[in-house]
Amino acid sequence: HTHTHTHTHTHTHTHTHTCSGPNAIDLAKNGALSVLLNYLKDDDADLSKASYDLLLVLAKKEDVLPLFLSTGVAQEILTIIQSHDDAMAVKTMVLNILAHLTINEDIMLVTYPHLKMLLELVKSPLPDSRYNAAIVLANMARNDTHSLALMEAGCVPTFIELMGAEDARIQHVATGAIRNLSIPVQNKRKMVELGALPYLIKLLSSQNAHVMFAGIGAVKSLMSLRENRDSFVAEGGLTKLIALKDAIIITAPSDDEEKDEAKPKDRRVQYEAARVLAILTEDDDKQDKIVQDDGLGLVNFLLESTFDILHSEGTRAVHNLSLTPAHRTAVAASGVLDPLVTLVTRAETAKVKSAVLALLTSLAADEHCKKAMVDAGLGDILEALVSKGETETTPNEAIEASRQLVALLRSNNSGATQSESAESSDKGKEKA
Repeated sequence: HTHTHTHTHTHTHTHTHTCSGPNAIDLAKNGALSVLLNYLKDDDADLSKASYDLLLVLAKKEDVLPLFLSTGVAQEILTIIQSHDDAMAVKTMVLNILAHLTINEDIMLVTYPHLKMLLELVKSPLPDSRYNAAIVLANMARNDTHSLALMEAGCVPTFIELMGAEDARIQHVATGAIRNLSIPVQNKRKMVELGALPYLIKLLSSQNAHVMFAGIGAVKSLMSLRENRDSFVAEGGLTKLIALKDAIIITAPSDDEEKDEAKPKDRRVQYEAARVLAILTEDDDKQDKIVQDDGLGLVNFLLESTFDILHSEGTRAVHNLSLTPAHRTAVAASGVLDPLVTLVTRAETAKVKSAVLALLTSLAADEHCKKAMVDAGLGDILEALVSKGETETTPNEAIEASRQLVALLRSNNSGATQSESAESSDKGKEKA
C-alpha cells in the first residue's frame, strides 16, 4: 500500500511498499535490521539493492527508529560510512539511511561525535553524499548545543555556498540548516556577519516553493535582532519580501495545459513573509518604506488567514503602521480594513477580538478609515454583537468597546457629511 511521508529536511515523498507498521516492527525486533545490513554489503548487487530498499522503508517508520539504535545497526552504519571510500555504493546507501534515522533524537546524539566526518562529506564532489550529509547536519542543528558547536566548527560558509547550488534539493536542505543554525541567540549576529543574508534574500525569488519557504523561515529567525533587521533592509530584502504578496505559488503545469491554468497552492509562503514583515513594522524607521511599497497588501494575508496567531500578528502590524497619522489614508485604501471588520465576528479568541476593536476605534479618528468602516457595514455588525450579549469570545469589555465604536461611527459618516450638515445649518439660519 502507499504511504506519504513528510520530513523536516526533504520535500513530501510518496513511497509504495508492502511492509505495514506492525509487520515492520516485528521484522526489526526479530533481528531483520542486522541481517539486512549484512546483505546490503553483499557483492550480489541485486541482493544489496533489495536489502537497501527495505532498510530505507524501515528507516522511515518512527516506531522502528529506536530499534536501529538498540540493535547496534545505527552504530554499524556510522562505522561503514567512516571506513568506506566515498565512491563505494554501500557508503552512499547507508548515508541515505542515516539521513532518515537522525530525525530520531537519540540516534542524532550518537551521530554527533562523527561531526568532523560529516563536515568533510558535505563538501564531497558526489551530489548524493553531499545532499545526505547536509540532511544529517541540518537535523543535528535542531539541537541548540549542537547548533552552537556546528557554528564553531565553521560549517556555515559551506552551507551558504550550498544555498547557491543549482540542485534545488541541496538548496532546500542547506537553507533548512541555516534556519536551524540561526535559532540560538548566540548564532544570529554571526550568521549575518558570515554573509548569509544576500543568499537568503536571493532565495525569496526562487522558483521552488520549498526553497522559498525555507529561506523565509531562516530570515524570520534572524530578524529578532535589530541590527539584522537593518542589514536585511539595507541589502534590499524588504522590497523582495513585499513583492511576495503578488507571487502566485503554483504547481507545475502538465504539458497539455496553459501555465495560467495551473492551480494555486497553499499560501504558506505569503503567510511567513507577512510574519517577517510584521516584525519589521516594530521599527519606526522602516514603516514609511513598508507603507510606500504597499506592505499592507502583504499584511492582508495574515488578517485573511484562518489562524488566530496570524490574526494577532497582522493586527499588531496594522497598529504599528497606523501610529503615524499620515499612514492612515494608506491603511484605508489598502483593503486591510475589510478583513479587520470581519474579524470582529470571526476572531476565535477574546484577546484578538479586543485588539481588533481597539485598533478600529483608533483608526476611526481618521475620516478615510471611518468611511471605509461604515461602507463595510461595521456599525450593523457591532450592534448585532452588542445585542447578542457576552460570550466566551466577546467579554463585557469587548461589548462596551463595541458600543463606543458604534457611537463614533454613527456620529458622522464622513468629513463630507459633516461639512454638508454644517452648510445646511447655515442656510437654515439665513432663511430664518
